[in-house]
Amino acid sequence: MRHYVVAAPNSRTFLAYSTGGEVMGWTLVLEFQGNFEANTFVDPKWRRQGVATRLILSAARRFGRLILYYWNDENQALFYELRNRAPREIEVACWWNVQHAHEKWLRLVKAWHI
Repeated sequence: MRHYVVAAPNSRTFLAYSTGGEVMGWTLVLEFQGNFEANTFVDPKWRRQGVATRLILSAARRFGRLILYYWNDENQALFYELRNRAPREIEVACWWNVQHAHEKWLRLVKAWHI
């Protein structure tokens, strides 16, 4: 997680741990142009067990409103389901429609990782 902190100092990361202390997944929240945007990853062996749902809803409660960008059918379905559960806290948008607005940030992250 240190990579994200250095690349985006205003980030906040939520981690989910198993009872054995293993990281199950995370949600990274970034502030971009006055909005809070979330990116979530769940280890494949922990998927479909509500981990992403708990992480995203926890982040939404903390920040008040999150934008979730989907890029495939699987996360599109999950994000719209979450928006239906928490319409005041979650907004859903297609990543491919806004990718150009994030180009400067993406260049910064890519440059840092090289």
